Amino acid sequence: MAMKIMCIIIAAAGVSLLLLGVMAGKQNDPYTSLQEQAFTYPENIKAIIDNKCYVCHSLKGESEDARDVLMWDDLPGLSKARQIASLDAVIEVLDNGMMPPQMVVKDNPDAQLTDEERSLLRDWAETAADNLLK
Repeated sequence: MAMKIMCIIIAAAGVSLLLLGVMAGKQNDPYTSLQEQAFTYPENIKAIIDNKCYVCHSLKGESEDARDVLMWDDLPGLSKARQIASLDAVIEVLDNGMMPPQMVVKDNPDAQLTDEERSLLRDWAETAADNLLK
């Protein structure tokens, strides 16, 4: 588990560095946060995050490792590059079926994402990341 989390962090850092290089040639400041662009979670996405992800990825989260990797409430205030890296990491763990971890689902069956929720969250993360690159 710790190895998977470390791989996600390393991948996110690599994506961040790559994106910083790509965006350096654009007029958009890569350090501008989504918050400054009036970032909000769509209602259906916020409901999924609140009901399925906050168990671990919030201040009251049960896992320090999960809080270190992603805090949903902090995402809007991150730099644009870190937001994109975080969203890309969300896409990756959803595509790989790594979230939520089975040990969390075992203790909290309501945390299991349905196929529809997984798809909605993934599509939103991809769209949000793409919009940040514009």
